[in-house]
Amino acid sequence: MPAKWHKYSYSAQRQERRAAFSVVLFLALFASVFWLMHTFLFTMYRVNSPTMEPGLSEGDLVVATPL
Repeated sequence: MPAKWHKYSYSAQRQERRAAFSVVLFLALFASVFWLMHTFLFTMYRVNSPTMEPGLSEGDLVVATPL
């Protein structure tokens, strides 16, 4: 089949749809795994007061886990 007609063939369109679907599926899975990890495994807190000095300064980020 000539190259210019390749993009109009059913099999080429099907391959492009599958590739686009797999990219969207990968991004959705990545976002959901990131959200689950951020929600249940790791949480970030910002130190708002200088009460923890000299170990932690005001404005530092602390990563905490419920585990």
